[in-house]
Amino acid sequence: GVRTLVSKIRTREVMIPYTSPDPKEDEELHSYLNEHDTKMIILHDDETLKLNCATINLLLGHMTGNADENDNSTVLFLDFADTDVLLCGDLSKVGEKKLIAEYPTLDTDIYSVGHHGSKYSACEEFLSQITPEASVISCAKKNKYGHPSEETIARLEKYGKIYYTMDSGNIIFTLDGEKYSVETKEAA
Repeated sequence: GVRTLVSKIRTREVMIPYTSPDPKEDEELHSYLNEHDTKMIILHDDETLKLNCATINLLLGHMTGNADENDNSTVLFLDFADTDVLLCGDLSKVGEKKLIAEYPTLDTDIYSVGHHGSKYSACEEFLSQITPEASVISCAKKNKYGHPSEETIARLEKYGKIYYTMDSGNIIFTLDGEKYSVETKEAA
């Protein structure tokens, strides 16, 4: 997906988590980024990026053994004063349980729901730990997987408001350090 993004958006730097990439694929990506004057930065587990008053932490060491590919998703935690944001990629309940075992004090205000809100994401044990005020599910209307799952929606509703890209298109959260606001527009 990196190539598609770089071809559509002017990009100076791309940060990619280290996942023991295929050397040939890595070389091809590096070459592509060089052609587009884009620097590639490799991130490692538990790396912290500082952005003025905020920090972004790369969480969750990659799974080993026969873990599902979705549980090797990049998990990011943004800490900006009184507001915390958790971005879970395609994480399923297996990865969620590993995440809260490694980070037992993880609490969040805004949660980007893993795996497009499938029935395999947002398990109760995980939600009761992170207690999100707002959740975002990224999925298309009438997608072939039937995301989001009604079971997952029911679990999320206990914690706060749910925003769906299938209804709102882009969902923009503006953080000021104390509170956040949300801007949505009806999807086209």
